Amino acid sequence: MNELDLMDKSKNDYQLVTELSKIVRSYKNKNKPVDRNFVDSVLLSCIKNDVVDVKNGIKSSDDNDVFGYFDIDSIFINYSLFDGYFKDLKEADRFNNLGDHNMLYYHLIISTIIHEYTHAKQYYLSCNRLDCIFPKIYNFCFDVSVTNPSFYQFYYDFFPIERSANIRSYYLCYHIFERVYGNKSPMLFRILFMNYLLKEYDVDFSPLGEFNNICNQYGYGELNALMPNYEMLEDNLWDRVIAGVSVMPDEYAYLRKIHFDMINDDDAVNWSKMKNSSIKKMIMDYNKK
Repeated sequence: MNELDLMDKSKNDYQLVTELSKIVRSYKNKNKPVDRNFVDSVLLSCIKNDVVDVKNGIKSSDDNDVFGYFDIDSIFINYSLFDGYFKDLKEADRFNNLGDHNMLYYHLIISTIIHEYTHAKQYYLSCNRLDCIFPKIYNFCFDVSVTNPSFYQFYYDFFPIERSANIRSYYLCYHIFERVYGNKSPMLFRILFMNYLLKEYDVDFSPLGEFNNICNQYGYGELNALMPNYEMLEDNLWDRVIAGVSVMPDEYAYLRKIHFDMINDDDAVNWSKMKNSSIKKMIMDYNKK
């Protein structure tokens, strides 16, 4: 079972994608910019379509509980917090020439809310599903983030809880926005998802392996016992890349080619084929070779 399946054991994410698509489509049809009602509607949909009760992990800005932190006011008001995010979006948009700033704001708000809400789900799982490897790693990450916040901030992108939240939010957003915008954004949101999926991957190292190396350097050797064992190499490529564990050189080359082909639209036939196939299917097809 990969992390996306663990997060959505009852398949409620399918209904969440459906509801959030309706919200985005309603705003899009009216050419309406993001407002507080948009933010509230997205958050309520996340809560309603959740198999576990993580509402206690959502807090107001005057609450000091760090787990499941969710400050809606900062999401709505402090758009300056997302300057780096918009820089990434504009770079991806360069390949698509969309020019639809409302769409980018819709994506920004939804991906941010799903990301933060995923942390609440992770914390719930870290307390209630210690029979699985990933909740144990979540628990380790939450402990380190509290006991050594400077370490957490410096290596933020390497923490599995952050990678997992990014992957889940961008994976759901890619489905949401392709439903609403269709061929207007054939590759933009796929590219954004693949950017995060392959971040910190290379031929010789993996995101989870690199995080373990960093932790060992700073005296957090207890993570070694939590690392997924080599039996995971028997799982399909999709499960392993979602988990952030090592992939074989030919598998890495295959993933990079998928990513490159999304960006490169010179081959019209191949690009059209990719546009009409899901990312999950393309990656899982490796195991059929």
